[in-house]
Amino acid sequence: MNPILINLNSYKDERGEFYESYKDILLKQYYIDFNMIQENTCISNKYVIRGFHYQKEPHSQAKLLQVLNGKIIDIVINLETNEILKYVLDSKEKQLLYIPKGFAHGYGVLEDNTIVSYKTDNIYNKESEDGLNPYSLNIDWGINDPIISEKDKNLNYL
Repeated sequence: MNPILINLNSYKDERGEFYESYKDILLKQYYIDFNMIQENTCISNKYVIRGFHYQKEPHSQAKLLQVLNGKIIDIVINLETNEILKYVLDSKEKQLLYIPKGFAHGYGVLEDNTIVSYKTDNIYNKESEDGLNPYSLNIDWGINDPIISEKDKNLNYL
């Protein structure tokens, strides 16, 4: 299965906006069997690049990602084929990105105070974490002077 971008219905009036950010029956319409085990929230400054991260078996994870505030360039890499998929995710669009197991994931932050939330179908396991250096691919992040953790800079190249 490949990643799937799901547009959510949003309802606006004079009070503000409402949308269902997670609904199991909606995922089933896309043939996604997702059992949420953990949820993570990451708040980032503009020009940060995070990733590429993944968990090795038996602790691999599928992710259901949403930008709650701000805007990112989201990149997923199929670890079997090395296919690269790129998405621009903006909190104004109300979307979910389903990332199946077997994909490395990373993103570049395009706005300050960007908040990314992602649900996983398996618990985080430190011994199973792995990743790829964000510089290992010729990706145009749209960021001139990125902020990258030492941990991510030291990841292996693809």
